[in-house]
Amino acid sequence: MLGYILSVFISLIGLFLILIVIMTIRFTMIAALKEEECEIGVLRAIGADSFSFRWLFAEKYIAFAVIGGALGIVAGLPLSKYVLSMFGPGNIMPSDAEIVVIGILSVLFIIALIIGFSMLVMRRINKISVVDAIRGENRAERFGRGGGIRLHKRRIMSPAFFIALSDILGRFKRYAFLLVAYTLGVLIILFVVNTKNSVINPEFLKYSLTYQTDFFIELSDEKLNDYIKRMSAENKNINEMINNDIRKAGIKAHYDNDHYNSMGILMQNGLEINSTEWSGSGDISQLSYHEGSVPVKENEAAMSWSSANSLGIQLGDEITLKMSIDPEKDGIYEGSKEKFKITAFINAMDSGVPIVVLSQKYDKNPNGSMSYWATIIDADGSEKEEQFRRLEEMFGPEQVLDSMEYTKLCLAEYSQIFDLLELVMGVAVLFILMLMTYLYSSIFIAEEMPETALQKSLGFTNGAVKASHIFRILILSVVSVIVGEILLQTAGQFIVRVLMESLGITNFSLMPEFIMSFALIPALIMGAVLITEWFTLGKIKKADIRNIKDV
Repeated sequence: MLGYILSVFISLIGLFLILIVIMTIRFTMIAALKEEECEIGVLRAIGADSFSFRWLFAEKYIAFAVIGGALGIVAGLPLSKYVLSMFGPGNIMPSDAEIVVIGILSVLFIIALIIGFSMLVMRRINKISVVDAIRGENRAERFGRGGGIRLHKRRIMSPAFFIALSDILGRFKRYAFLLVAYTLGVLIILFVVNTKNSVINPEFLKYSLTYQTDFFIELSDEKLNDYIKRMSAENKNINEMINNDIRKAGIKAHYDNDHYNSMGILMQNGLEINSTEWSGSGDISQLSYHEGSVPVKENEAAMSWSSANSLGIQLGDEITLKMSIDPEKDGIYEGSKEKFKITAFINAMDSGVPIVVLSQKYDKNPNGSMSYWATIIDADGSEKEEQFRRLEEMFGPEQVLDSMEYTKLCLAEYSQIFDLLELVMGVAVLFILMLMTYLYSSIFIAEEMPETALQKSLGFTNGAVKASHIFRILILSVVSVIVGEILLQTAGQFIVRVLMESLGITNFSLMPEFIMSFALIPALIMGAVLITEWFTLGKIKKADIRNIKDV
C-alpha cells in the first residue's frame, strides 16, 4: 500500500517538475532571443522566414533533450534498480529491457513536448522587425501608467522598495511565469517534507492496527535466548513474559497484546474470501474508525473499510467467519463457523485482504499468533520520561526505542526513500529556481539598462539600484511562499485525502512540521534566489549616462 502511495506521490512531483522545466525553457529562449534580437531583425528585413528561425532555435533544445534523455536512461537504469531494491527482495523487478523502453518512450514524449512548446514561445520572433534591429525593443511604448501606489503618500517606504512594488503591480504579467515557478517550487518541497512527516509518524501506525507506541523493546540476542528458554517452562508468549518482568520491576509500562489468525469470510454467493482476524485485550476503541460504533459484544466485529466497501458489506450486516484450527496450514480453514455483526468500519491498510477486529470479550482464539496493539507507558510528563529511563536500565539503552525510533524501524525502507526524495527534489528544485532567477534577472537588466542609467544620473547609487531589484525578487518569493503554503493546505490536502481514501483510509490529513514548513524551507528558498539575484546584479555597474540614448 505504501508503495502505491509513493508511486502516485512521485508521479505528482514529476508533473510539477515538468511544469517548472517548461517555464525554464521559456525563460532561456526569451533570453536567447533578446541577445540575438538585432541579427533576427536584420535577417527578417531581408526576407528570412520566421518559421525557419523558430525551427532553428527549437533544434538546439531538441538536441539537449535527446542528449539529456540518453544520459537519463543510462543513469536511470542503476538508480531505478537501487530505488526498487529499497522495497525489499521479495518485489518483482522489471527487466532492463522494460526500463530502457519506458525511458525511450519518456524521452520521446519530452522531445515532442519541447518541440510544441518551443514553437509556441518562438512566436515572439514575429514581433521583431528591422526597427528592433536598429533600436531594440526599448521603444516609448513600454512607458505606461504605473501601479496604484504613490511614493509621496508613503512616508516609511524607501524609494527602492517603491520602485520594486510599483513595477510588479504595474506590469504584473511580466512576472507571472516567475511567480508561478516559485510557487510550484515551494509547493514541491513542502509537499515532499510534509508527506514524509505525515507517513513516517507514530500516528500513521494506527492504519496497521498499532494505536500507540510509547516504547519498543528490541531484545538483544542474550535476552531473546533467555526468553526462548523460559517459554516452555512458563507456557507464555514472549510479550506476556516481558509484561510480567516489567510489572515485577515496578515499571509503569505494558504491552496491549493481541492475537491474529488466518480465516475465511463465507459470502452469501458461496465464495470464501481469505481474511485475517484480530482479537485481544487491547483497547480497540483507539483504532482509527471510519464510521460506526466500537464492537463490545462477543458476536460483534469491526472490518476494514476498503474491503467492506468492495465486498458490498454494510453496517449491521452479519458475516460468517470460518476460523482456522491450524495456523501452519496456510489458507485452510477447518475450524468452526461463527457469525458476527459488523458494527464499525476501521481505517486500515489491508492490501486487499479484509481485516476483521473482534471485541475484547471474544476469547476463542487459541491458535492465533501473538502480536500487540500498543506499547504503553502508564504515566505522563516527567514521570513518563522516568519510566522510559527505567526500561532502558532494565533492557539496555540501545534496545529500548522511543515512539519515533520505532516508527522509523517499522517503515525503514520507506523512510530511506523519503530521505532520498527530500535530497534529490530539494537540490533539483533549488537549482532550477536559481537558474530561472538568473535568466529572469539577465533579461530584465538588459531591458532596463536605459532606465538604470537614468536612475544613476539622478543620483541613485549602484547599491540603491540593486536594492530595488532585490526587493522585487523578495516580494515575489514571499508571495510565492504564502501561496504555496495555502495551496498545500487546500489542494495538497485534497489530493492526499483522495489518494488515501482509495486505500481505505479516511480522515487522513498532512501533518506539517511547523519549523520546517513555516521557517526553514521558506528561508532556504528565499535565501537561494536572493543570493542568485545579488550575484547577477553585478551587470548594473556597466550602466552609465551614455545608455540614455536608447530611451
